[in-house]
Amino acid sequence: MEDRQNRERFEPDASHVIHAALNRQAARLPLYEHLIDTAFMEKAINRTFADLLNGDRADRLQFFRIYSDFYFQMGYDTVSYECCLTDLVQQGKALQGLTEGIIRNRDDYDRYPFDGLCHRFLETFESHFLALEEVMPTGMKVVGGVGNGVFEILQDLCGLDGLCFLLHQDPDLFSDLCRSVGDVLESVWADVLDRFSDLFAVCRFGDDLGYKKATHLAPKDIERCFFPEYKRTVRIIHEIGKPFLFHSCGNIF
Repeated sequence: MEDRQNRERFEPDASHVIHAALNRQAARLPLYEHLIDTAFMEKAINRTFADLLNGDRADRLQFFRIYSDFYFQMGYDTVSYECCLTDLVQQGKALQGLTEGIIRNRDDYDRYPFDGLCHRFLETFESHFLALEEVMPTGMKVVGGVGNGVFEILQDLCGLDGLCFLLHQDPDLFSDLCRSVGDVLESVWADVLDRFSDLFAVCRFGDDLGYKKATHLAPKDIERCFFPEYKRTVRIIHEIGKPFLFHSCGNIF
């Protein structure tokens, strides 16, 4: 009974998460999740709703009402949500090792429509952010934004094996790929923040650089090829006064 009363009195305040992200003392300790899977949500609340995201505007609004209310009911000050660039590449299939890469050489690279990714992102996902913005519970904001970093997008373009071969057999092409993906990320983040900056408490992307014992690529290659591209995106985020959170799975130290 006491727990239920506490939940009913809970008033979310995204500023607690912002203070934590800025390494400031928050008035109370906020909870945070990188993501909560909708399949788990459905099981927890005994309600099916995930497919609503693929419906019409009314369906999307209902999806995000349920999605954001789950975070509210569980005592979070923010809603974790991102739309992934790899959904527009190969739906993450090469990233997951389920199919081959589509860029194997310079000709493949020259033909690939990188500019098209920039245009397609908001065409595909603007309706998601609009719906979430419309139904966001009072006091809450989003942690997230544009999912995937340079490494994950490269893996969906090339496959992990193919990417490693390119790094050693054609380092110039590898560098060009990194810069092109960095261009896409910089452009997409700029578009999203220009339209939806007030929606976000903290901007975040994940780039899973490591596994159980080490990084997938040599640290020197990560620092040389990925960090400059990260910096471009983070600069845009910081310029509008938003904190940035970087996520990576694996042993990266």
